[in-house]
Amino acid sequence: MTTREAMLQRRSIRKFLPKEIPLDTLKEIVELARLYPSGGNLQPLRFAILSAKEHTDALFADLRWAMYLPDFTIAPQERPTAYIVLLRDSTVSKKCDYDI
Repeated sequence: MTTREAMLQRRSIRKFLPKEIPLDTLKEIVELARLYPSGGNLQPLRFAILSAKEHTDALFADLRWAMYLPDFTIAPQERPTAYIVLLRDSTVSKKCDYDI
């Protein structure tokens, strides 16, 4: 698949299958993301994996998911089962908008 084909086939996903993502898979994604190049090679990003149901439910409650779609709801069984949260280490860099 070319980059063009991938971009043309991209979709915004707002509902998910109630399938758990193995922690090893989430860690592999974070490990690959950790290798990104950053401005000044400062590497100011940190990553947090949230996969415990009480944490994913709490985060979901704070998200404004598909807020522009009128009357759009996501049933509990259609919510993400995990999140990878990007955090800025402010002791390394006060600004990393482009890195994120």
